Amino acid sequence: MGVAVRVTLGLLWWWAALRLALAPRASGAVEAGVVLGGWTVSLLPVHCVAKERATGVVATGRWLRAWRGRRAGDAGG
Repeated sequence: MGVAVRVTLGLLWWWAALRLALAPRASGAVEAGVVLGGWTVSLLPVHCVAKERATGVVATGRWLRAWRGRRAGDAGG
């Protein structure tokens, strides 16, 4: 994503956030949606690495086995 697009989206978010804060009766669903959307995007993890390159990655299926109450060495179906 280009710098101009990022700056534009950032300015749009700030405009909506300030409008909600300073003039809540004059703002509406569009401003609230922009602010909520921007805040939601900020919750996404920004330090992602592909599973194949990650250090200390958990083996595939481990969480499923744990959820079902099995250990890694247990046989069963």
